[in-house]
Amino acid sequence: MKIIISITAFSILLFNVITQQSDYSQLRSEAETQYSQGSYSRANEIYARIDKTKLSRADLKWVEFRLADTSWRAQSQTQTSDTTKLEQAQKQLEELIRLNDGPDDREVVWAEAHESLGDYFWTRRNQMNWGAAWPHYQMSLDWWAGQRDVERARDRYLKIVFRAANPPRPDEYYYYTYYGNYIPLNILENALKISVNDNHKAHLNFLIAMTMRYAGGGDWEARQRVPDEFEDSLKPGKQTDWYDDALIYYAEWMNSNGTIQQRADGQWQQSPDYPKALELYRRLTREFSKGESRYYDQAIQQIKQITEPSLGVGIGNIFLPDSEIQFGLNARNMKQIDLAIYKIDLNRDVRFRAGVDADEGEAEEGGWIQKVQLNGRQPVKAWRKEISNSADHRPYSQTERIDSKLPTGAYILEARSGALNVRDLLLVSDVSLVLKSSGKQALAYFSHAITGAPVANATISLWESYSVNNNARWRRQRQTTNADGLAHFALRANDSKSLFVTGASVDRQAFAAGYSYDSGESDAWRIYAFTDRPAYRPKETMQWKFIARRVANGVYSTPSNQVVEYQINDPRGTKLTEGKATLNAFGSSWGSLELGEQLPLGEYNIQFWDSGRLHNIGSAQLFRLEEYKLPEFKVEVKTPEQDGKKKAFRLGENVEVNIQADYYFGGPVTNASVEVVVYQNPFYHYWHPRRDYPWYYDDLDQQRRGYYGSGQVIKRETIKTDATGKALLTFETPRQNYNQDYEYRIEARVTDSSRREIVSSDNVRVTRQRYYVYPRAAQNIYRPKDKVTVDIKALDANEQPVTTEGSVKVTRDYWWEIWVDPSGREVKGEELKALRQKSAVFPPLVARNQSPWKLKFRGYQHEDIVTQTVKTDSEGSAQFSFVAPRDGYYRVSWQSSQGVDPKRDRFLPLIQAETTVFVATNATTDLGYRREGLEIVVDKDTFKVGQTAPVMINVPDDDRYVLFSVEADDLYSYRLVHVTGNTKLIEVPIEERHVPNIFLHAAMVRDGALSVDSKQVIVPPTQQFLSVAVKADREQYQPREEGTLAITTTDANGRPVAAEVALGLIDQSVSYIQTDYAGDPRQFYYGTKRGLSVQTQSTFNQKSYTLLREVGDDQGRNEEDERAAGAGTTSYGYVAGRRGDMSAATLQSAEAPPPSTVDALSESKIGNLKSVAKRSERNMKEPPQEPAVDSVATRC
Repeated sequence: MKIIISITAFSILLFNVITQQSDYSQLRSEAETQYSQGSYSRANEIYARIDKTKLSRADLKWVEFRLADTSWRAQSQTQTSDTTKLEQAQKQLEELIRLNDGPDDREVVWAEAHESLGDYFWTRRNQMNWGAAWPHYQMSLDWWAGQRDVERARDRYLKIVFRAANPPRPDEYYYYTYYGNYIPLNILENALKISVNDNHKAHLNFLIAMTMRYAGGGDWEARQRVPDEFEDSLKPGKQTDWYDDALIYYAEWMNSNGTIQQRADGQWQQSPDYPKALELYRRLTREFSKGESRYYDQAIQQIKQITEPSLGVGIGNIFLPDSEIQFGLNARNMKQIDLAIYKIDLNRDVRFRAGVDADEGEAEEGGWIQKVQLNGRQPVKAWRKEISNSADHRPYSQTERIDSKLPTGAYILEARSGALNVRDLLLVSDVSLVLKSSGKQALAYFSHAITGAPVANATISLWESYSVNNNARWRRQRQTTNADGLAHFALRANDSKSLFVTGASVDRQAFAAGYSYDSGESDAWRIYAFTDRPAYRPKETMQWKFIARRVANGVYSTPSNQVVEYQINDPRGTKLTEGKATLNAFGSSWGSLELGEQLPLGEYNIQFWDSGRLHNIGSAQLFRLEEYKLPEFKVEVKTPEQDGKKKAFRLGENVEVNIQADYYFGGPVTNASVEVVVYQNPFYHYWHPRRDYPWYYDDLDQQRRGYYGSGQVIKRETIKTDATGKALLTFETPRQNYNQDYEYRIEARVTDSSRREIVSSDNVRVTRQRYYVYPRAAQNIYRPKDKVTVDIKALDANEQPVTTEGSVKVTRDYWWEIWVDPSGREVKGEELKALRQKSAVFPPLVARNQSPWKLKFRGYQHEDIVTQTVKTDSEGSAQFSFVAPRDGYYRVSWQSSQGVDPKRDRFLPLIQAETTVFVATNATTDLGYRREGLEIVVDKDTFKVGQTAPVMINVPDDDRYVLFSVEADDLYSYRLVHVTGNTKLIEVPIEERHVPNIFLHAAMVRDGALSVDSKQVIVPPTQQFLSVAVKADREQYQPREEGTLAITTTDANGRPVAAEVALGLIDQSVSYIQTDYAGDPRQFYYGTKRGLSVQTQSTFNQKSYTLLREVGDDQGRNEEDERAAGAGTTSYGYVAGRRGDMSAATLQSAEAPPPSTVDALSESKIGNLKSVAKRSERNMKEPPQEPAVDSVATRC
């Protein structure tokens, strides 16, 4: 009897197992059928019906994978801003990979999850994130490549490759590699080897060719392979989807790269094959009709480009007087070209309107250079260029030299061949134009292009475009430069416009192009709307208020007694309520609204109009309606403390973090599951003092801080809280071997009974040094004999104060150079200064058999001023002061030990920090400070209206002119500053119109280039801000107990002021549901800073200045000269120089060892150019003479 019972029980059990397997197999089969048809939502529903508790481990993993996979695929078929399901699915797939990432655990689910994540990043709507997708595709491909089921592996391998190459829903411009999605060549070659289908093989030939094309072809063998792969891809003919792609890109390859041929010297070269390209383009237009291929029009255009005549000239430079002249000539399908040079006057001949002599009128089509009338003018020079007309449509492209120099002036170079006529501007000049423009005005600075010296009494013409009834018009204004080379123009208001300016002093001419933007001066509204709390439940009463201001020309006014209409809309955009409000004397109004039980949940917004709803004058997110339950508990991530402070860890230490969960009503949350994720980011310590209005400095401080994203996940773990509500997490940190500090963000997630996820996080910083020191001077600029005050702050990595002791040393630094002349004697100090002043070229030129000048040292020397021991207090603060005896560049250096344990910390490096200050008067010309380029130094970054801002301008060498301006949305003031030495101290009055910020801008023309610098200055509207103090009559209240709040309002000077006050009193936990929408009203009204809208353009943006010298064989050079000039020697035997600056490579810090040799030409090129420039200035007063030929290449 027992045997019968056992057999019966076993039969029932076996029947249940078979039934369960049958149910699972049937549901899986149904789901996979839906999946194959693209019905992912239906497949997800079927998989969700499977009882996972009765599945095997392998089946359970498959179901979990398919649920995540179908979840994101179904969600991505609907366009929605809610990404919750997508992110959850991504997290689930990543977790499946993580749990099965061991070498022995990588089963099919692991490969499928990688493929799904590849699709997630690559095939979703509006994604195409190849960088994130490919690593997952690659892992899946590697897995399938190792499987024994060859047929299945081949099918899956090829599907992944083709999907990666051709994602679903590509845009109309897509082609393989369009998004940088080139598949590694070895993957494609593997796919080609396993393919058995001719179409697949041809497709892979195409992908291989495109991949090699994208990579530039690689070595010679790979480049030769590209055409072969394209040829194989074309074999199936027009039946393939990629046939026209293969034709066009094969043609493009032949048109741009072509075939490889061996030269007579045995070297290989690649050159375009135009006949083959033409054949392919014509093949495409023959086999496809217009509209049948997206490349049809492109092929037609390329055929024309190859076969039709074309002509072009290009002049990339402005040639300094006495320069050789060259230009670029491009031609195709023609035998000869007629070239001519005509002299023009830019002020007279440039025109944009239809009338020849009118200063204002309707715009004329075409560029100005084509409108210059050359008929009847005698050319300065004319000649014919013969071109061998090759039968393969090969273009001619060469740099042509004009066989004689041209006098100073403006010219048009014209090239003609048949019906083709092209022109370019040829300038021989040593002057330049700088154009500054806002929406209301323009300023032109006309100066020498090399020295930057102003040119007075020059004629400046300014063309500006504008529109009348959608008709383009131009107008011209003329001005004469003043003694500072400046000419000011008033522009048409409330209009964005193009600008073109020309200038001339006799034959010395220049031009510049620019534009201006005017935002207008509309009488706008600013409405600040807020509620008594940010989130409500249905059936509660919402209290709301708004404050309105009008702004014109940057000034606010109170629109009291004016009517404002409003409408509150629900999350669906449906009107909830509307009304009209008459503003009180404070420009405000308020009301309340009962929130019904049937109202939709979500964010509600409000729209405002003026009376009669003529104009929309504002909007705001007002509140959130939620059927919420306040969180029952809170979660805190608590990092370790040491001596009552947050612990700062050192690299290599283990970090222990406590997670604490407590109920709001008191008591720990025990046995709760906490998911903890640790993110790692690089860390760079930076600190600045607290600011009164921090929103004004966000962009300034952000420049010093980097953004590194959410960081790399280094640990993910689920832990349980103990009986006290605590859970402990430990993780390791890297040892100090990468010269990098780290910041770790520990994020803990818990879900409460209302299914709301409670998230808490904290940061741990792990650094190489124990603390940081920041010395900051109260000002950047002082006067001699002033008391210089330096605030010192010592902080650990967590911004906590450190009490420490260090040595502060003050030095006066000055720039020092030592040169060795050809005889081996050192030249320095006053002797070197005198030699520079009297030499046109430095270092001086030497004979061929002499040794060159050598730079022995270049850097800062130090004069000790004072050394003192300083100790920071419990707040990590200290103050150090000294008296600056005379003008100069002063360095304040801190040095201290960071050791605590003498034995353990004996090898730790010293803590070092420094700051610098400038000490100068208005008469100071040289501080011994050097910086490459132009620099503005402002005394502070913040000033109040009525103060004067000391500003220092530093230039790299003496006798420079700087156009200094104060600007933002307009050009407020400007002046030309002559810096006779290396530095100049000026003063800038701070005015009301400078609120809330201005930009100090400097522009310097120097050695054929424009240097600029800009510094932002904050001018806070302190007189517009109130201080509000709230004081309760006691610190703690019992439930339902009444309390009293005392509110005090004062102005910027601390004086009491009458004000209208709105007060909201809410449960603090509501802020977890929704933070405040409205924000700080001060920031709302005054937090928007002005951008730098003034545009600075110049001649240097159009063409670069150059001086080309012919080099003869009999001209003597030393080795340094040969080495510097040899690389620039052209086939015509002359050297082309470009604008340049003192080589940064020759600048040596004081700490660097002195070099044994230095390029002696690095300064002679500049000096020689200066001598040319000086001759050019003399030529204005003296008859022109034939200049001597220089023996070295000159640059500008």
